[in-house]
Amino acid sequence: MILLVPYFTGAAVGLPAADGSVTRVLLGLPAVLLLFVSRPGAMTLIKRRHMDGDFGADAASLASGSLISATTAAVLLLFLSLSAGFSSLLLLAVAGAALFCFHLWRILARRERSVSGELAGILMLTLTAPLACYLASADLDRGCWKLWLLNSLYFGASVFYVKMKLRASARKQDRMNAGLKLKAGRPTLIYIAFMVISLSLAVLLGFVTPSVTFAYLPAAIYMLLAIVTLRPGADIRLEGIVQTALAVLFGVLLVVAWVA
Repeated sequence: MILLVPYFTGAAVGLPAADGSVTRVLLGLPAVLLLFVSRPGAMTLIKRRHMDGDFGADAASLASGSLISATTAAVLLLFLSLSAGFSSLLLLAVAGAALFCFHLWRILARRERSVSGELAGILMLTLTAPLACYLASADLDRGCWKLWLLNSLYFGASVFYVKMKLRASARKQDRMNAGLKLKAGRPTLIYIAFMVISLSLAVLLGFVTPSVTFAYLPAAIYMLLAIVTLRPGADIRLEGIVQTALAVLFGVLLVVAWVA
């Protein structure tokens, strides 16, 4: 969802442009998925080399898979940029490369699960929003970058929410009192407050319309209720379904608010 929802919002916002292209959007999606598929293998090889001094017995398989996927994606995106403007694609590539390098640095420092490492990963993955906007409209304007920030703000909450759930699951007691719930949920509460302040400032400065803030409301309410009802153990499958539904709802509400 962290790839597809931002891509959907970017495409939905960019397509109404005068020269909007559904074809570029549809062909851009497999390129995005191929880039995502190429990432795990490359990361595994880099981590092994840095930490163990060896790429491993399956290095050739991992390297070829990652290289083929990344090359195919790059060629496809370059082909699509011929009718949309190469300079904009280059700007997106630079932004993605910078975030990838920072994320990689955190991984090599064995801090990939740190807040900064995971947020960098989210900023990198949500670049699919301005990419889709650019492919759809052939113009990487400020609206495309706004969509990136708005999507990143939403998905950034998952970093703190998941950590909260993991902290609760690690406890051996069957129940958690109010103090323990507050302690486990404090980072999530702080991030919700950060979202509220950021969105309020964005509205006051004319960065977004007030209706955009409603896209964040369902997830914010759910996270607050999750803190109140926090307990050890969780139905991972159910949680995944709920988070997927909330992400899709966010994307739909964001687009509706944007185009209304």
